[in-house]
Amino acid sequence: MVPTLKEALQDPEVLHDLIHNPKTFRFKDGASVVAAVISWPPHIALVEVDEDSLEGGAVGGAGRTKENHNNEFSIVGPMANVLDILANNLNFTYILTQPADRLWGTKLSNDSWTGMVGLVSRQEADIALGPFAQTETRMKVVDFTESLFLDDRSILVKKGEPEIDPWSFLLPLSSLVWVALLGSLLAVWALMVLMTHGLRDKRYHISSNMMAWEILFCHFRMLLHQDMRWPDLRGRQRLVVGGWVMAGMVVTWSYSSNLMSLLAVRHVPQPLHTIRQLLDQSSTIVIMEPNTAVTDTLAHATTYPHALDTLVRRGDHVLITTSVQADLLISHLYLNTGRCDFYKGKQRFMSSSHCMIVQKGSPIVSLINRRLRALVEFGLYEHWLFSTVRHSRICRFAPSKITVRTSLAFSNLWGMFVLLGAGLQLATLVFCLEVVVGRRKSSPRTHTLSSKL
Repeated sequence: MVPTLKEALQDPEVLHDLIHNPKTFRFKDGASVVAAVISWPPHIALVEVDEDSLEGGAVGGAGRTKENHNNEFSIVGPMANVLDILANNLNFTYILTQPADRLWGTKLSNDSWTGMVGLVSRQEADIALGPFAQTETRMKVVDFTESLFLDDRSILVKKGEPEIDPWSFLLPLSSLVWVALLGSLLAVWALMVLMTHGLRDKRYHISSNMMAWEILFCHFRMLLHQDMRWPDLRGRQRLVVGGWVMAGMVVTWSYSSNLMSLLAVRHVPQPLHTIRQLLDQSSTIVIMEPNTAVTDTLAHATTYPHALDTLVRRGDHVLITTSVQADLLISHLYLNTGRCDFYKGKQRFMSSSHCMIVQKGSPIVSLINRRLRALVEFGLYEHWLFSTVRHSRICRFAPSKITVRTSLAFSNLWGMFVLLGAGLQLATLVFCLEVVVGRRKSSPRTHTLSSKL
């Protein structure tokens, strides 16, 4: 009969070999290890097996729960691979067990622990796969192995519906080009004002201020491909005007060629990327997996996909979870729908290492650490982990702007009409001011003429 791990460690020869030869140590007569597990994809998942295919306690994965011997299950995933490698390397078999509450473990008011941490701390299980995030309270009752993987938390949000940008007619030119165009217009205008200074009475018969405004509007008309009324230009003036016409034509042709394509662009809003932005959205409800290292009160993880596909999909909820699990959920929904409806926020927070746990003071932690270190250094755990969420990369780089082939509607162009309306209102205001000022200037002259008569 295979001894339990506790019985095997009571053998002085085994204990001596374990302490002095951790690199080559193997249980000479084998050992039976009780491993606590719960499902937490993509790290580990539980799969029910038939009684005929069950090899109770054997290396290779199948096991039975202590709470219900009729519930037969095995494990798959990166942590299952880790457990099999440890079992083969150290020569032990294992029995899988789940805590009755299906939780990771949180401390209660009476100082007892729930979940897998409770099983290990009460010595009802020898190890727990997890992987667990290290916390100060947990380290007081169990020992952690070396880290298998470093992960952080992310905000998982539903993408908004494609929106039309009414100001897309400004997008063919970047803001820097618009500024450069305005600066060039002012520079050419100032240069032409200096060149025509002193010629107002002989050639234009207008005041200096009116002449300056006329020159400005003349250059602006050229930018809009309108006619130019400017008699008797000299050579240097023709050179300046010709350069401005050439530059204006290049800019306006580039603008018009890009405008129609940009009017077909739809923007997919992704408004939440940081905790600060989330806090500013008072109407948004946050969903967090309870009883984890983050909340100290964890519930079963199988409720997550349902919450993602219902509450979060509505747009008024967001999910806070580990980055890897967020990738898995996005990958799962992409395979079901073929669409990238969700995205991860850019901010990463609350990074933590993920480890296995053993009983407090157990000497096997050094054996496990040495073998886990080799797995991590060779990159095996990350390879196993990311091979389960490979489709998430498709959605990770999904564009935030899409193009559609449809006729232009008022929703595409109302920004232009707003700009046109504002210009007409400004023109009306200027016209009214001109009428009022003109009447005031003509009133004294009319009164003087009447007095003479």
